[in-house]
Amino acid sequence: MGNYLDAGTYSISGQGGIDIGSFSGSVNVAPELIWTNRSGLETVDRSQPLTLTWSGGGPTTLVTMEGQSVLVQGTKAISASFQCWARNPDGRFTIPASVLSALPPNGPLVISPTVSSTQRGSLAIATVGRARGCAQAASNMEAPGSRRVWHKARCGDKGLG
Repeated sequence: MGNYLDAGTYSISGQGGIDIGSFSGSVNVAPELIWTNRSGLETVDRSQPLTLTWSGGGPTTLVTMEGQSVLVQGTKAISASFQCWARNPDGRFTIPASVLSALPPNGPLVISPTVSSTQRGSLAIATVGRARGCAQAASNMEAPGSRRVWHKARCGDKGLG
């Protein structure tokens, strides 16, 4: 999937108009966050800690790890999710078994006597801004005649589902 913009500095400017004067600003987009051990995580043993590793991303950003699982049995649904945070420069985070074991197990989803599927949980990792944003991707621009103008850039994310 990747970033919407390649890493680097982008300048934004405009002439303005009747109500708002000319404006300019810049945005710094961090390198894409790469989930380095994603391919080895087809199945997660909920009774064991799970270490996630990554590289890239902005040095001042945070990394969020999110997981969820839903188990439907008849007319009842059991669901749970978690979200953990780490500093991007750490490059790794271990989700404790106590967190993973609180997720309901995967199981069959019977839709009708002839239609069924396997329910699966999901695990995702993404970088999120901190302070002024994703490696300063959310920065302040001034435009005479207007209130403050904020712009934001989405950072890279990967998912497993």
